Amino acid sequence: MKLSTILLLTVCLQAAAASVSGQNVTLRVKNATLKEVFRKIQQQTGLDVFLDESFLEKAGRVSIDVTNIPVEEVLDICLKEKPFFYTIQQGRIVVKPIAEKRTGCRKCCSSSLK
Repeated sequence: MKLSTILLLTVCLQAAAASVSGQNVTLRVKNATLKEVFRKIQQQTGLDVFLDESFLEKAGRVSIDVTNIPVEEVLDICLKEKPFFYTIQQGRIVVKPIAEKRTGCRKCCSSSLK
């Protein structure tokens, strides 16, 4: 009984992980804020985006034109040469400053884009 429960849980977790990484995004924006881009990603994927919006003011704008590519690649393009990194965990995209990645600091005040 315990073994079958563990196997079932493992299969469910793998399916959940595959569904996040298997999501594709189509975006066409010019000179948009990261907040606008994250909102569009959120609308297309259903993934919540958590970040400290005060950091976005320093991020500048992005232009991107992609069709049906994985959400991870879109995030890589958007955050290229920006002072941020992201992780995808439990159905959420978590965006943090690179300085936090180096120091391990967890003091970021996160909010969801809604």
